[in-house]
Amino acid sequence: MTSVFREALRGIVASAGVAILAALLLAMGARWSMPQTVHGPVGEGAWTSRSRAMFVPTGFHRPEYDGPGDRHFSWTADTSHLVFPRLSRSIAYRVRLSLRGGHPTGGQPPVLRISVDDRPVRSMNLTGGDSQVEFEIPRRNQTGAVVTIDVSPTFTPNSQDRRVLGVIVDDVAVSPVNGPFRVDAGVLLWAAIATFACAWALWLTGLRGALFATAAAGVVAAFVWLLLKDAAFAGDYVERLVRIGLGAGVIGVVVAGARTVWPEPGGARDWSIAAGLVLAACVVKLAVYWHPLAMVGDAMFQVHRAQEVHAGQYFLTSVTPRPFYEFPYPVALFVAAQPFWNWFPGDLDLVRLLRLLSLGVDAMVGLALYAVARRQWPDRPAVLYVAALWPFARAPFEALTNANLTNLFGQGLFGVALAGVAWMAAGSAISWPWLALIAVLIALSFLSHFGTLLVGLAIIGAVVIVLAGVGRQHVRRMGVALCAVLLAATAISWVVYYSNARFTDVYAKTFASVTSHERDDSSKLDAAPSVKLQRWWSGVGDDYGRPGIPVLVVALVGLVWVVRRRPRDGGALVMMAWLSAWLALSVLGVLTSITVRANLATAPVFIYLGGLCLAELATRSRWTAAAAVALFALLAWDGWQLALRCLDLAGAR
Repeated sequence: MTSVFREALRGIVASAGVAILAALLLAMGARWSMPQTVHGPVGEGAWTSRSRAMFVPTGFHRPEYDGPGDRHFSWTADTSHLVFPRLSRSIAYRVRLSLRGGHPTGGQPPVLRISVDDRPVRSMNLTGGDSQVEFEIPRRNQTGAVVTIDVSPTFTPNSQDRRVLGVIVDDVAVSPVNGPFRVDAGVLLWAAIATFACAWALWLTGLRGALFATAAAGVVAAFVWLLLKDAAFAGDYVERLVRIGLGAGVIGVVVAGARTVWPEPGGARDWSIAAGLVLAACVVKLAVYWHPLAMVGDAMFQVHRAQEVHAGQYFLTSVTPRPFYEFPYPVALFVAAQPFWNWFPGDLDLVRLLRLLSLGVDAMVGLALYAVARRQWPDRPAVLYVAALWPFARAPFEALTNANLTNLFGQGLFGVALAGVAWMAAGSAISWPWLALIAVLIALSFLSHFGTLLVGLAIIGAVVIVLAGVGRQHVRRMGVALCAVLLAATAISWVVYYSNARFTDVYAKTFASVTSHERDDSSKLDAAPSVKLQRWWSGVGDDYGRPGIPVLVVALVGLVWVVRRRPRDGGALVMMAWLSAWLALSVLGVLTSITVRANLATAPVFIYLGGLCLAELATRSRWTAAAAVALFALLAWDGWQLALRCLDLAGAR
C-alpha cells in the first residue's frame, strides 16, 4: 500500500508540474509570441465554414464568400454582438471593424451605433463604400466583454430573401492598448486543470520516464499553441479543453483499473502503455478538431442526417460527385450519437460530437494493431511504435479534416475487426466468442458506410482466399471460419438496412448509370484512367489519403522483414492479403468508375508494417534507435500537416 501511495503521489507531483508549465507557457506566449493585432473575418463562408476563436458572434447572418474579392464577409442584422467570454480586462483593447454599406441605391444611409457592455462608445453615419470604425474596450474589474452593433435603418433584399440586413463586416481586428496581450487568471487556471487531468491520465496508463515526459510535453505544447491561435484564450475554447482533459482522466482511471485486473492479457504486459500513447495523440487530435478554427467541411451535411435519424428517419440515401450515383447512406454513427444528443445542443456542438465518436473508434484501431504486433513479436517491446504511429496516419486525418465521418467511423470498426482476425490467425486456436464479436464489428462497419461495405467485402474476400489457400492447418480453418463470419455479417447488414424497399429503385438506377456512363474528365469518378491516376497520386481524387513516400518506403521495408522472418504466419498472411486487396482496388478505381476509398481502408496495414520496421530499427543499436525516432517524426508529419491546414482561417492573423 505504501508503494502504491508513493506512486500516486509521484504522479500527482509530475502532473502538477505539467499543469504549471502549461500555465506559464500560455502567459508567456500571450505576452511575447502574439502578433500586435489579431484580425480576420467574423467567420468563414462556403464549404470550410470556420469560426473565429477570440469571440463568439451572435445576431450575424451566415458568413458568405466573395469569390472575385477572395474574402469572407458577414451581414449584421439590426442588432448583432461580438462576445469575448474570457477576455482579460486588466488592459484596454482597440477594436477596428472593416465595413461595407451595401444598402440599395437611393435609400437612407444607415447609422451605426457601437456599445461595449451596454455603454455607447461610437456612433457614425455610413456611406455606401468601404469604411472603418475604431473604438476601445476599456479596462474593468471583470472578465469578458460584449460589443453590440446596432444598425438602422435595415433593409430586406427581395421577396425571396427576407433577411433583415444591416451592414457588411469584412474584418474584425483587436489589439491591446499600450502593451501585449494578457491571459485572464481564470483561463490560466482552467488550462492548468485541463493539462493536469491529461497528464494524470497518462500516468495512470503506465507512462513513465521519457515516454511520460514526451507525451505530456506534446499535450502541453498543443494546448498552449491552440489557445494562442487566433487568441482563443479570450473565447470559450478553454472550456472545451477542460472537457477533453476530464474525459481523458476518466479513460486513464478505466485503463488503470483494467491494468490491475488484467496486467498481461495475452502476454502483452505493456498494453496499457500503448493505450497511453494512443490517448495522448488522440487528446491532441480532439483538441485540434474541437478548435473554433477547425474546418467544418462535410460535417454539417452529416449533422443534418443525424438530425433526420433523431427525428425517426433511418433509411437515407446520398449521391456521389458527378456523375451523381445514388447509394444507401447507413446510419450507425448517427444512432451511436443519440444517447449523447442532449449534451450537444447546437449544430456545431453536434459536429464536435460526431468527430468525437469517429475519433474514438479510430483510436481503437491503434490498440488492435498493437495487439497483433505483440502476439506476432512477443520479444520486441518496441512494437509500441505501431500503437504510437497509428494516430498520425494520413487517411484518418484527412477523413477528420474533410469530415467524412461516417466513412471514418465505419472503417474504424472494420479495422478493429480485421486486426482481430489477424490476432487470432497469429495464435494457435480459434475462439468462437471472439469470432462472434468480429462478426458484430464487421456488421456494424457495413451499417456505417456503403463504401465500407464494398471495400470490406473485397478485403475480407482476399483474406479468406489467402488464409484458406496458403496457410497452415490452423490458419486454413481460420479462413473457413472467417468466410462464415463474412456471410453472417453481410446477411445481418442486408436484413437490418440494405434490403429496405426504398432502396430497390436506387440499386436499379445506379447499376444502369454505372454500366452506361461516358468518360468525363471533370468528374472524380468518370475521368479517363490517366487523369484519375494523376489525381490519385496527387491526393485530390475521391480515394484520398494516399500514404506519403516515407510511409510507403518504410512499410515496404517492414513487409520485406515480415516475409523473411514469418512468411506463413497467420497474422502476416492477413496483412499481405489486406495489402493485395488495396492494390487491386486502387487499380480498379483508376480504370473504372467503381471507386472506393481503399487508401482509408488500408491505412492500418501501412502503419502496421511501418511500425514493425521502426521496432526492428529500435532494437539493433543506438544509432538505428535514433534513426527510428527520426523516422517516426517524419511519418507522423505525413498526417499531422493536415491538422495545420484544418486550422488555416483565410485572412486571420
